[in-house]
Amino acid sequence: MFEQMREQAKNSTPDQENSDIFHEQCFTIDIGFGETELVPGGAQKEITRDNLEEFIRLASLRILHKASK
Repeated sequence: MFEQMREQAKNSTPDQENSDIFHEQCFTIDIGFGETELVPGGAQKEITRDNLEEFIRLASLRILHKASK
């Protein structure tokens, strides 16, 4: 999933709106407990080219944390 997001960002045009790239996805993830915010206010924080790596890092940590339980 993360590699697909990176490819989307890489293959998008520089003038393309961020909402067009990530379909208005936000800093939330569903890992079996419903949507969980990765940061306070994450449901309102859209993923952009500039913060994509931050989203991937936070989502990966959340997934690993769940797997360790």
